[in-house]
Amino acid sequence: MTTVTGTVSDFAFINPHALVTVDVTAPSTRNGEQWHGELTSPSSLARLGWNKNTLKPGDELSITGMPLKSGAPTMAIRKLVKNGEEIPIGGAGN
Repeated sequence: MTTVTGTVSDFAFINPHALVTVDVTAPSTRNGEQWHGELTSPSSLARLGWNKNTLKPGDELSITGMPLKSGAPTMAIRKLVKNGEEIPIGGAGN
């Protein structure tokens, strides 16, 4: 598992999986990189109260998940903390 912390630069509430892009600001891993995270489907997230405005550019975010084996800065998100509060993501995460 890998955890990165930074600010949201993009959030796409689209099928088949919602996607979030985080500009990493903490030295937790590869400081200065842009990480991409994949969540579950928008319909699953909507049942948990999510919508297209749940994450906005500038939100402080920490994501934990399984990074790609290739080493690319992309992960399947298993835990998401927004502004210090864990947000339910369903599936394996919650």
